[in-house]
Amino acid sequence: MATQSARLGPSIREHLECPICFGFFRQPKMLDCMHSFCLKCLQELSQEQDARSKKLTCPVCRHETALKENGVASLSSNFTLSALVEAAALEEQLPGGQGSVVKCQACDEDNRAISRCEDCGYYLCQECQRAHERLAMMRSHKIYTLAQLKSQVLVQVTKSSGGIAHQCGEHLDQNACLYCSTCEQLVCTNCSLRDHDTDEHHLSGIAEASEKCRQHVADLFAKAAQGAKRLSLAIVEMEMSRKKLDAMFAGVTQKVSARASGEVARIRDEERKMKQEVLKIYKDRAKIFETAQATSGQELAEAQHKLDEAKGLLAQESQCEILEFKQKLLHNLNELAHKQPETVPDSLVFMDFENGQECPLGRLVLCDRDSESDGTETLNSRRKWELKTESVNCEPDQVEFGFAYDVAAFSDNEIAVADIEKSQITFLPSQEGDDELSHSSLPRQELTALYHPSHVSVNREDSLVVLDGLAVKVFNRKDYELLHEFMPGRGSNSTPTCLAVDDNDLIAVGYEDKEVICLHSLDGTLIRTLPAPMIGDYLTTYKQRFIYINHGRKKLIAVDYDGIRVFSEDVDIHKQDKNLGPTSECCDKEGLIYVAVLKPWSGEIHCFGPDGKYKGCAIDACGPTLGLTFTPQGELALAAEQAVQIYHPV
Repeated sequence: MATQSARLGPSIREHLECPICFGFFRQPKMLDCMHSFCLKCLQELSQEQDARSKKLTCPVCRHETALKENGVASLSSNFTLSALVEAAALEEQLPGGQGSVVKCQACDEDNRAISRCEDCGYYLCQECQRAHERLAMMRSHKIYTLAQLKSQVLVQVTKSSGGIAHQCGEHLDQNACLYCSTCEQLVCTNCSLRDHDTDEHHLSGIAEASEKCRQHVADLFAKAAQGAKRLSLAIVEMEMSRKKLDAMFAGVTQKVSARASGEVARIRDEERKMKQEVLKIYKDRAKIFETAQATSGQELAEAQHKLDEAKGLLAQESQCEILEFKQKLLHNLNELAHKQPETVPDSLVFMDFENGQECPLGRLVLCDRDSESDGTETLNSRRKWELKTESVNCEPDQVEFGFAYDVAAFSDNEIAVADIEKSQITFLPSQEGDDELSHSSLPRQELTALYHPSHVSVNREDSLVVLDGLAVKVFNRKDYELLHEFMPGRGSNSTPTCLAVDDNDLIAVGYEDKEVICLHSLDGTLIRTLPAPMIGDYLTTYKQRFIYINHGRKKLIAVDYDGIRVFSEDVDIHKQDKNLGPTSECCDKEGLIYVAVLKPWSGEIHCFGPDGKYKGCAIDACGPTLGLTFTPQGELALAAEQAVQIYHPV
């Protein structure tokens, strides 16, 4: 390659430039990664990386090459590349070339070269050529002018000589003629006698060693070619996988768009409600941020003022004045150093939307746990409640209950009562008007084909949801036809103890012994199971929260739909009085929580805020309440064993 005299094109000349200095290679050295660089460039690179390091990092591929004692100088020289560079340089400086000037390589005077010594491998200026010819030991050297090189005299000479002579690294006046396979090094005759004349060193001729090396390289080349082929196939497979991913992405987006387009009419109302809700929460949170920013801005201005005053005082030359204000200065700086800025909880920035089976559109996922107004809480918790209607087992023509365990209200204020002793659901018609205490008449209808109805609830469609023993049953409102029946929990091997239906008509079933809540769709499909520590016999929902009580531990607990605890508050209202503990709970439209507390032979209803904080007693001396619920017109219905009481606010 080095003897080709054809003029080199730009594409070839690019491969003859050093990647560091971007000039033609000078004394190129090859790293282990097969990248070559100028000797001087590598020496400078070694100093920049770490002069004491025994490794050199390739600036192209970042592969490390181990250095010997001589450092960069001990690296293998790329003689083929040197010959190519010389040919390219000659091509550019000779007549008809690119106009480059070849400098003398035998001196440091930057003189123009006029010839080349093939034995030394140097370009020579006129003075160095004369000195070359005067020395007896160099008279036999073959010197060619640049014109001779141009006429391909050099090509013929190098072809007839069999290749490029390799100088010995130790003896520059000797050519390397032997190869030590032990040291993996080309050596001259002197080196072989001095350093390689033992049984440990295996010397062979360059031709023989070269042939063995070629064979070894050929064997490895075939394996390396297979490795390269595998890489090429892997790239093709990755490209195919990427195309498949792109196609899947396009398909999924099209399906999502098609699904959304088909459901737009049905979910517009949910969209409007969610946007209103998220807008309200956003405004509340934005106001918190604005207040915090204003406070922090004022504190920053005060802090900057103190710093400016301290800086100005220290800049004065009056030592007495500094000492005079020492106490005040240190007090202000110490106060500023320990000043903690006002922060806004990270949870306030979180706001997300989650798709799922819970409702047609999805649901909002919010970190804000207190979205209700304190003013509304205080107003509602101070309301007085008066007994409006009571159904008791006292007259022959009155409703008779075996054991009223739970209640639910329809949209027209009719009450459904779960009677666990009679194993039936009793329906009490609504009582219009605000008359004095009255007793309800006989029930409109009774649902008797049940096993053990312990809990009842009503969804948005006015369907009745009943927890009947181990099963959940859904009845329509018109004639109480059974619409759905399923076994909740899917292999929970446990008895359900409580029931609730949320605003999206999802059915939640709680298990006291497993301390979990199973969330189902209306047809019984299990959506998720979430932890519910200390859950008991009654459960209610409000704005993506499950709220329940623990009778034994006297606790009011709330968890979100991921099972994360929102609050856990004590309900030990009468610490010095006999208090048998809370029995059940329900929420009004504003999120206030009403908890029934059982006392000997009677009960009380106490009010708690949406954050679980106690507000006060709402109803005193009511019946021993088990289940309770709010009617659409804001009245409170209580299941009190052998009676059902309805209270209205006054």
